[in-house]
Amino acid sequence: MRGDIGRVLWTGVLAIGVTTLVSGAWSGLLLVNLKVSPAIPWAVVIMGLILWALWSGLGGGRGPERTKATRKALLRAGHLPPKVLAWAIIAGVLSIVALAGFWIVLHQLVASGANALPDFSKLPAITVTLTLAMAALAGAVSEEAGFRGYFQGALERCGIGSWAVVVTALVMAPVHTLTQGFV
Repeated sequence: MRGDIGRVLWTGVLAIGVTTLVSGAWSGLLLVNLKVSPAIPWAVVIMGLILWALWSGLGGGRGPERTKATRKALLRAGHLPPKVLAWAIIAGVLSIVALAGFWIVLHQLVASGANALPDFSKLPAITVTLTLAMAALAGAVSEEAGFRGYFQGALERCGIGSWAVVVTALVMAPVHTLTQGFV
């Protein structure tokens, strides 16, 4: 039992660390890219390589077959049927639209300062498009791998059932306070 608790704590710390490092790396790369050469989105390429290396390395084990099997088991990164994937994408897009509407209403009700973001309207469309795509991908890969793969999987193996989802969400919440405008 004590080993299980230690393993769960370790995977929780690993999940927070990986997500924080990935977010920090992306933020730093993007800020430098936008300051030095905003017309060329080179930060997207570098971050893509970092994510690929991270995804490849999180599988553990030795040899390509063992790594692939370990990654599949721990990250729970399997293929979805096309119909399920389509509905997931539709639900995700609609939830973002709803959240944007909520933020607009909330901003009208509660006085808050503006975000210190660069003026994206002055950037080339390709830079904005690739930056938004990588921003979505960088957070999603690190969170899904660290939290829903390793951490939630470790909690489920401890036998706490559906509470694993609740605990995972509670551990993830502070990580989102930095990026979702709560600070």
